[in-house]
Amino acid sequence: MRTELRDPVVVATLSGDLDAATSAALERMGLDRASRPVRLVIVLDELDILDSSGLGLLYRMWRRITGEGGRCAFVCTDKVVLRILEIAGMLETLSVWSDVPDAVDHVTAAPDT
Repeated sequence: MRTELRDPVVVATLSGDLDAATSAALERMGLDRASRPVRLVIVLDELDILDSSGLGLLYRMWRRITGEGGRCAFVCTDKVVLRILEIAGMLETLSVWSDVPDAVDHVTAAPDT
């Protein structure tokens, strides 16, 4: 995982596998528990594997951040990962964008936009 600060937004690019083993490690890092309110963009385009544990982690992070008044968005153009999100019904729930600048704009915008 790589992180980049685009003040006040943290952009985290996940790569490799997001499965049971790596989800636990990523959750312990506490990206969703950083300074308040959290403004987080998670880039999914470099993932090789995304299983149900990874999906669960993404949803829990999104729910925790938005539930505490923060903003969270995802960036994904990878057709396989998008299909997994679609099958899981998460495209309708999560805020998924096709590029980082649009996602950053979304998480820094007023909550009603």
